[in-house]
Amino acid sequence: DDGTTFYALNGSATADAVRAGARSYQLLAEILTSYLAERADQPARAAWEAGEAWGRFLTERPAPFRRVDADTATVKLVEALDKMGFEPEAASKGQQREILLHHCPFREVAEDHRDVVCAIHLGLTQGMLAELASPLQVRGIEPFVAPGLCITRLGIRDDDADDRPSAHT
Repeated sequence: DDGTTFYALNGSATADAVRAGARSYQLLAEILTSYLAERADQPARAAWEAGEAWGRFLTERPAPFRRVDADTATVKLVEALDKMGFEPEAASKGQQREILLHHCPFREVAEDHRDVVCAIHLGLTQGMLAELASPLQVRGIEPFVAPGLCITRLGIRDDDADDRPSAHT
């Protein structure tokens, strides 16, 4: 058996030919990010919008008319980023909050398409904070400031500000 899976005409796998195959999510990510980078009019904006939508989707919304405070939002954000594999650490400097990201689960793809990948990450983070009705917003991200370290900067939401944070790529 060479590991090949054969499919019947109706699309179901034949009995003895099914086996768990290798998965290449990195290849899928490369295909999608390179396509977006080359074909979208504004790749970073499109990536941010996709990330923002998924950030909202991945976040448990608070009860109607409830807002979470900045500390709770930070804890929930760190928990979500930890589940994604970022190895986050919350840090504060006066009124400024930072999330130190000690591992980028998208690093290999980000090396070739940093503008797209970092914009997705920014969108995810902003979408999560927005879904929580948090007083925080993402101010920006500094990718790869050191080997294995990116910094997400948070601040108090300015309702008149453009919601799209900046990525210093």
